[in-house]
Amino acid sequence: MSEQDENTEQTEEGVPPAASDESAAVVPESGAGHEAEGAGEAVLTDDEKNALIEGVASGEIEVQSAAGTRYATVTPFVIASRARLKSNSMPRLNGINEQFAKNLSECLSNLLQAELEIRALSTRLQPFGDFCEAWPARSVAVAFSAPPLAGKGLIVVDSVLIGPLVEAFYSGNSLESVAHNEAAHSPGSLSVVQLFATEALGILREVWSPLQELSPAREALRVGLEMVDAIAAGERVIHSEFELSLGDKPDERGSFCVVWQESSLAPLRPALAGDARERDPAEDARWHKILQRRMPEVVVGLSSTVGHVRMTLGDVMRLQAGDVIGIDTPRVATVKAQGIPLLEGRFGVHAGRNAIETVAWLEPKIAN
Repeated sequence: MSEQDENTEQTEEGVPPAASDESAAVVPESGAGHEAEGAGEAVLTDDEKNALIEGVASGEIEVQSAAGTRYATVTPFVIASRARLKSNSMPRLNGINEQFAKNLSECLSNLLQAELEIRALSTRLQPFGDFCEAWPARSVAVAFSAPPLAGKGLIVVDSVLIGPLVEAFYSGNSLESVAHNEAAHSPGSLSVVQLFATEALGILREVWSPLQELSPAREALRVGLEMVDAIAAGERVIHSEFELSLGDKPDERGSFCVVWQESSLAPLRPALAGDARERDPAEDARWHKILQRRMPEVVVGLSSTVGHVRMTLGDVMRLQAGDVIGIDTPRVATVKAQGIPLLEGRFGVHAGRNAIETVAWLEPKIAN
């Protein structure tokens, strides 16, 4: 069978030959008449086109080129979330948030006289505009400053949480607790939010003190995050979300958030990330020897209390120069260095001067 017969047979079966770079059809070389006859005809019929498409789609027909077989591949594109910080990227901040949740839980439980629990959920970094879109429209934001840090911060309370807070504050026996609804926060409800923010800022100051002494101060309150003008929509913020639960009922829980401008925390980022230099054992050993050698040369002041006496305030006010205050003769003396008890001894006289005879070293008291 000739090459022309083979191509004709494959065409009749409905499956065209594999396409090449040179030609898509075989044209006989015998005369111009044949060329004129084939010029008006389609290279592939509709049935042949459909068969070709189905063959390529099913894999029965390979796609070839001069370089050989090429198979089309699709690379999946995964849009990774850039909002959430890595869980270990700022461990110091995570620790502060855990302590903040614990301390605020105790504070509010005592204030509201109610069973209450606060959990730290997550910390994210994203533009403030994206953060606003993720929170309910009627959320309440309380702005605050925290010098010496620059910029502003926010305490944002989910509108769902305001109702349970109002109920707990008024014990459900007030018109405010009855009148409250998420669509229109009453003045009394907003007052409860301000009180909540004040307590939260006090706890913030407490838990941040080991890292940085802050002086948080409450500022403007806004209903709806679109009304907040302290932070621009495009500015990146670090926000930590917390869940507050009152009792065991699912409808008595909600979220609130502490929002910091990224630029405000920029000076503290290395400390929040827990960055630390690598310790050099040789350098540490050198400093240890220096301290051991120089420590005995340090001068400290020693003191001891001679005695105690109790007097009325009237007697103290009547004291004049030359008056004598009688005290019991002490038997045991405690010698202190920089206010720390070190030695136990006995009072006496040595070489014509008052003195203390040391008896024993005191065991150091270690605070729990």
